[in-house]
Amino acid sequence: GLGNLVKLRRAGDRALQLLLFNEESLVSASHQLALITSLPFVHTARRYYRLNGSVRRPDWP
Repeated sequence: GLGNLVKLRRAGDRALQLLLFNEESLVSASHQLALITSLPFVHTARRYYRLNGSVRRPDWP
């Protein structure tokens, strides 16, 4: 009857909320992963650039 429909609707809402929440956490997790994987690259690139910059400057003490 009506009670079952309400129960079904609630279960559907809960499933939808869970799905949305999972999607959000998945997106944030992938962002964090991208950040973590790109950090060492940025660091080495910056160090490489700094080394090159110091080599290029003839007035380096």
